[in-house]
Amino acid sequence: MLKLLKAITVMCMMLSICNAASANENRTSYDGKTEFIERDSSFSEKPPIFTDIIKKNLSRAKWVIGNFKEDMTIASKIPPKDVKIMGKAEATEAEMLAFLLKNNPNPKLTCTPEELVHYYYMEAEREGIRPDLALCQSYKETGFYNYGGDVRPHQNNYCGLGAVGGGSRGATFPTPQIGARAHIQHIKVYASKEAPTTEIVDPRYELVKTVRQDIFGNIATWMGLNGRWAVPGTYYGQDIIKKLNYALSPKGNEKNIAYGDNLIRTDPKDYTAYIYRGVAYFNNGNEKKAEKDLLASSALKETWEVYYNLGVLYTKQGERRKAINAYTKAAEISPTQEEVYYNRGLLYWKLKEYDKAEADFAKTLSINPHIAEIATYKGICEINLKKYEEAWADFYKASQINTNNPLVEKNRLILEKCVQ
Repeated sequence: MLKLLKAITVMCMMLSICNAASANENRTSYDGKTEFIERDSSFSEKPPIFTDIIKKNLSRAKWVIGNFKEDMTIASKIPPKDVKIMGKAEATEAEMLAFLLKNNPNPKLTCTPEELVHYYYMEAEREGIRPDLALCQSYKETGFYNYGGDVRPHQNNYCGLGAVGGGSRGATFPTPQIGARAHIQHIKVYASKEAPTTEIVDPRYELVKTVRQDIFGNIATWMGLNGRWAVPGTYYGQDIIKKLNYALSPKGNEKNIAYGDNLIRTDPKDYTAYIYRGVAYFNNGNEKKAEKDLLASSALKETWEVYYNLGVLYTKQGERRKAINAYTKAAEISPTQEEVYYNRGLLYWKLKEYDKAEADFAKTLSINPHIAEIATYKGICEINLKKYEEAWADFYKASQINTNNPLVEKNRLILEKCVQ
């Protein structure tokens, strides 16, 4: 009982300090659920009166639209529901570092990216946690260390520990290694009843251990974190695992292609082997062989990954309708992959099928509500559909998502110029 009271007291003190520090900040939650963000007071929630002149200006506006997602993904024969928290890494430190820097060449850290990746491998391997997936969770929680939520880079808090919403900054750790250690310890309190091998620095470890006996040491898989680590967290664990598949995708060198050859020789009916070699060929610039391997994989087993990859291939080749058909097949197989709807939405946009593009961007936001530019794209589609009030609301939503995305800022300035 004494330990429980002490843990609760510490937690309350942390929340009190964090809430006091942010009490004067104007904050809101744009979806009324779990995503708390900073309000951009320079953009009004109330839409203007859309006069004929404003509508004419909007019809002539030159909006800024981003690029397609062009990275292909491999597939795993292990279902996401069976991927364990405990175990050894599949990806090397070099692969996880390259994946980080590809998504964010300038991460906001108090150490070098190489050092942080190494700290994760050190701390996770010491506790028996998979370091590659722990890093993927960290990438997910921080937006590849772009941050933008309640936690700030100087806190060395890589998983939102103590950031419970409403402006709470969460825990701060003195060094990057201690921050990584706290994250790993917090994963371990979910996955194992064994105590950490080092002094406990996770401020919520004892709270989970004493108050949440249903969770303590009982969560064996990453998907088991859904609705527990993150609320509602419907796709939380799946997204962590998917990030690792992107990190493990072959770069396209001869060594990768030879590895794919060996996988297929070993098991000619392994659909994942053809995806692997197909991705390697694509990244090597051999699109014809890439398509052949991807189609061979789909003949063995239809997966969202193979059709998503075909969509990427056909988009690059300018085959827009073939790409749309591939993405549609991917969405039918697995309706929870945000990149499928994002890319298909951009294709519909380019074909000026704005109603379909709007629907795809709405679906993307329903899966991942943190992508500010998608709310902007949805608003741009609505302008083309003459749904001006809805468009303004989506531009406002984009301004509420805490991000430094330049596309959002550029399009908002265009919008504000049109209504002046």
